[in-house]
Amino acid sequence: MDINSPWLYPLIFLFACSFVGTFLWWHARTPTSERRHAAAPTAPVRATNPARPVVVERPRGETSPEPTTTSLSTYSWPMLLDTLAKRPHIGIAGPSRQGKSVLSMALTYLRAVDGHQLVILNSHARPNDYGGLPQIYDYPAINRVMKALLAELGRRKAAAATGVNHFDPITVVLEEAPDVMSKVHGEDGSAAKPKVPVAQRFVGEMLRQAAKYRMHLILVTQTTLVKPLGIEGDSEALDNLLWIAIGDRALEKMKSPLVAPWPAAIEWNCQWFWCNREPAWMLSTRPIDPARLWRVPDSMGDPAGDSPLGTMGTSDESLIDEATLTDVILITKLILAGKSGNEIIDSLGGKRTRRLSQIRHVKQVLDLGA
Repeated sequence: MDINSPWLYPLIFLFACSFVGTFLWWHARTPTSERRHAAAPTAPVRATNPARPVVVERPRGETSPEPTTTSLSTYSWPMLLDTLAKRPHIGIAGPSRQGKSVLSMALTYLRAVDGHQLVILNSHARPNDYGGLPQIYDYPAINRVMKALLAELGRRKAAAATGVNHFDPITVVLEEAPDVMSKVHGEDGSAAKPKVPVAQRFVGEMLRQAAKYRMHLILVTQTTLVKPLGIEGDSEALDNLLWIAIGDRALEKMKSPLVAPWPAAIEWNCQWFWCNREPAWMLSTRPIDPARLWRVPDSMGDPAGDSPLGTMGTSDESLIDEATLTDVILITKLILAGKSGNEIIDSLGGKRTRRLSQIRHVKQVLDLGA
């Protein structure tokens, strides 16, 4: 182009304006952290592993703060224990052989140290688990123990109505919950389901009512679906559990491929956080004093009245018109105390015709024995 052309200087002006405008547009849209500064050379920074979470330790000399969704990335072991102590019922979920029972055994040991009486319901029991405590693995025996615990809950509710406000704490561990819920059906442990199976009523009432009477549940399961847990139509009861996800279930809840030997996540206020559970292995191997086993009260058990609910037990059936051994003992005591048939029925409840038949059979046995 000729230097004397009248279009030369306007074109140069337009080019300069476009250059300045492009620079200002880039400057406005680019964050400060991504701009390259030539004046101050950056010092080398040691690379960090982005997959490693930040562990928040409990402040020394202070109680652990309430977990929040803004300040907490990972629960340290002390903070995890403090959080678990605030909730009476705990749910541990995860695939098989990824450490659910290890954490459950560690928490059971801590409950024993805290003075709790213990009941271990585990259909897949092994001799050295749970500090060497006897475990109830036979389905009819589990059925019997669940009924005894429901009766204990009723006794505590009645005592609370009279002004009693102190009860010894009891922690019930329900291992392999879907398996137990599918096998423990009828009042006698048979496969004939009543309207409300014993196991379903036990889990529902424990989660909804037992906490105020110091009865606690640790539920160990591979799934959190209500159908395998046998509480369809009562899913709100699961909201009373503080859930801990283990292994692959933790990775699923956190939606993050964390590389850790013991992945675990805890739910708090509808948010999931990583938690450190590695020290649980050491606690899970410690022995537990057998005196911590819950014992059946005299009114619920055999005449001796002091057998611990940690032995394997037998079926709770009798030959007297579908009556359990506990029913026979109670009916016998009431008859010997001079109670009438109506008074016995009012004390025990149940269907009137069945109770009358049971009372008649017990009286016949007593007459024969005399």
